Amino acid sequence: MYLSPRTPCPQDLLALAGPAREIITGERTALNFLQRMSGTATATAGAAFTEAVTGLPARILDTRKTAPGLRAPDKAAVAAVG
Repeated sequence: MYLSPRTPCPQDLLALAGPAREIITGERTALNFLQRMSGTATATAGAAFTEAVTGLPARILDTRKTAPGLRAPDKAAVAAVG
């Protein structure tokens, strides 16, 4: 497992208050979204190819296929790790 030194564990990401039914209804979607962005960032940070181009006149671009409507969050997840 790869843990970035930038992310202290454990860390609270969100605190919610309100009717339990509404919170639980959105919980699965929120967790899926968080897992996707975390996975993208982790895969980018741990990829050997990012280190392979260090110091070279090359760039790693985030051109992978994305799910509809998630292009901007995916790009942000890649940018978050450099």
